[in-house]
Amino acid sequence: MLGLRRLLVLACLSACDSEVELHRELGRDIDVPVDLPPDDGWGHWQGSFTPCDEAAACAVGPSVRGELVVTSAVDIEALSGIRCLYGPLTIAGTDLEDLSGLEALEFVCGDLNITDNPSLVDTSGLGALSAAPRIKVLGNPSLVKLDLPALGYVEHTIRIEQNATLTNLELGALRKVWLLDVIDNGSLTALLLPALEEASRIAVEGAAALTTLDVPALEQLETLSLVDNDSLTQISTFPSLAGPRWIVVRDNGALVSLAGLEAFASADGIVILNNVALDQAYAEAVGAALGGSTKIAGNAGWVVPATCPFRGDGQCDAIGCEGSAVCAEGSDEIDCCECLGLDCP
Repeated sequence: MLGLRRLLVLACLSACDSEVELHRELGRDIDVPVDLPPDDGWGHWQGSFTPCDEAAACAVGPSVRGELVVTSAVDIEALSGIRCLYGPLTIAGTDLEDLSGLEALEFVCGDLNITDNPSLVDTSGLGALSAAPRIKVLGNPSLVKLDLPALGYVEHTIRIEQNATLTNLELGALRKVWLLDVIDNGSLTALLLPALEEASRIAVEGAAALTTLDVPALEQLETLSLVDNDSLTQISTFPSLAGPRWIVVRDNGALVSLAGLEAFASADGIVILNNVALDQAYAEAVGAALGGSTKIAGNAGWVVPATCPFRGDGQCDAIGCEGSAVCAEGSDEIDCCECLGLDCP
């Protein structure tokens, strides 16, 4: 990895070669909730937009190539005025409170990682950022506000994880992203995506304070996953969305309404498990109306059956089946059915 100052000496300040290899791999290092179906469609998705190859900012500069790591305010100052970065940018282990100095940065044509910055309070400074292939914001314990007002599309993944004090996540201009994973941000109260039109997956997990998920413009979605969000009482409506293919709603302790799901026309698969305040019969009715395969159990009023639920589908569940790990014959499911002396296969 080249040093930051050497890269700046080599920077192209007037014109850039638009042929840049973006990260195309499926991201198999990314953990996803166990109930989600495998990710597919990346070959089709990656061709739907090319944010960096045709970026006007890269044609007029100033720009820089290479892998950059920012560890101090001095490194930030060295990037002042840069509009386009061909390569990954990592901001890690700094004592920065914000990202002032990056106000000119519009395109990162590589992974953008903001990780393990103990004093970082907000992301001001990245207000002009409009596109990147991947964005990861991980382990910033003082981060309160994450606002990227110009971010229009992310070719692969946005992953926001383990930012303990993050209360507000607003991506007001975001129109397209392949995977949006918001994981273990315990103080997050609202996820606002007013312009989002297309996504393959939206997964929100471990947001104990979340009460609002607002995605009014969403038209295309493969998978919606809402897991372990203790304050979420209802699933908001998606007025522009006919319905995702896969729906996972699990371990949301205060959830009482599936109004947002009731508005969908159909779904290929529905998982509604262990939402202790959600009426089981109501959940079953919503699932039946959507069609497709269903796993609906462990909700309020659910009666443990005489045999392990869903044992024939090769995907056993630990709802009401604690004791010994036994999977359905031929199953390759890692999370096996655990039975309480019931009649299991």
